[in-house]
Amino acid sequence: MWLEPLGISAAIGLVLHFLGALIGHLRVGDTRGAAAPVVPLLLAIAVLALRLLTL
Repeated sequence: MWLEPLGISAAIGLVLHFLGALIGHLRVGDTRGAAAPVVPLLLAIAVLALRLLTL
């Protein structure tokens, strides 16, 4: 992407979004539903890490 800060901000936003979803599932005791945001969370973390490593 041409706008590096925008990509980093978007990746941080995705990590926070899926982390919030995971915490929300765990707070209400929905352990089965807690597995759903884990894969997108891991992908968002990977994207953020790769983006920061290629600065």
